[in-house]
Amino acid sequence: MRKTLLLVFGILSALLAVAAFIGSGVLLALFGRDGSHVTETGSVHASQGARVLVSEITGVRGTLNFSQATLRVTLGVQSLDGQPIFVGLASSQDVATWLAGVPYDRFEPSGSGYSQTSIPGALAPPPPAEQAFWTVRAQGLDPTIALDLRGRSYSLVVMRLDGSPQVAARLTLGLNSTRAFPAAVTMLVAGLVLLLVGALLTWRGLRGGGRQPRHAQGASSAVGARLAAVVADGPTAHDVVTTPEAGSGR
Repeated sequence: MRKTLLLVFGILSALLAVAAFIGSGVLLALFGRDGSHVTETGSVHASQGARVLVSEITGVRGTLNFSQATLRVTLGVQSLDGQPIFVGLASSQDVATWLAGVPYDRFEPSGSGYSQTSIPGALAPPPPAEQAFWTVRAQGLDPTIALDLRGRSYSLVVMRLDGSPQVAARLTLGLNSTRAFPAAVTMLVAGLVLLLVGALLTWRGLRGGGRQPRHAQGASSAVGARLAAVVADGPTAHDVVTTPEAGSGR
């Protein structure tokens, strides 16, 4: 029974070690040492005459208790024509009011790229940098903003900083975590410890199955020592077994 338990716990420890190694490898492959991972999601090009690109970002419903230190989601926008870019997040109602009468394109993910729908208009948008309703905003040739997906929904706005038409940009999605690398190292160390424990338990289980009980080992050792003494010194009075002589009448 003891042998079986040692083997079972040894195998379980080894399996947990393998799981820890896999988890550590996934974290290191995804986030690396600096705790960041960036994926290009595709390029967007405004249609003829469109001055703004707009997309709806829906937050994740439910309870997400992770902090920005645990996992930070970012959106990067790189200008493809050398013109400064403005990118911002705001409520859909504020964006719709701001863009009333302005020609723009709505875009959304579709397969490996984006699908677009043109909204007609004839007005130029008010300067985006002068608006106060933005939840978060950035500008430049390669601006990046943080996305808070915990239950809220926004309109994402991408446009040229001067409001001129036909903006073109490449979008990237980033994941950042300051705890990814420490977690990967912790899992690696835990995996090594579990592997050593599993190997020790398995070895003890296999070795214990072939051992004799302690009292049997002691008896065997005593008999062996006695036989060796008899062979070396010759039989003693205690070792001679006398038998009655034939015809003695006894």
